[in-house]
Amino acid sequence: MMDLLGTKRLAQLGVLIAVNALLAMMVYGHLMPKEKQMQFQTRSLQNQVFEVESDIEKLRADTATLQAQQEDFKKLEDVGFFELQSRRDAQDIGPRRVRADAGQRADTAIAERGADHSAKSAGAGEAAVGDEQHAV
Repeated sequence: MMDLLGTKRLAQLGVLIAVNALLAMMVYGHLMPKEKQMQFQTRSLQNQVFEVESDIEKLRADTATLQAQQEDFKKLEDVGFFELQSRRDAQDIGPRRVRADAGQRADTAIAERGADHSAKSAGAGEAAVGDEQHAV
């Protein structure tokens, strides 16, 4: 074969094979792990993007819920729900009544409860006075 190609051509062929082997080593030894590392980083960044997108969707849902609750809060505030001192009165008014009729019904219920409580407290006061007179 040496006679056919000659030493100069065999040396050139040897150099080309060596360069080819060097390039193959570089590709499989350095570039392939680098590509795998970059794929891993790409997947990691895609997961982070997905997490951010899901957080944005949660925030949108929370915002919609908050706006609905804010409307309910406004209705409760207009009815005077937060001004009541009695827990029982606050339970009687409740959000269901405010949603059903945010105006007159709740105000009427407050007025009726107030009249009932003042009548009961007046009756209890008279009974206490009567008991004291019998004890004396």
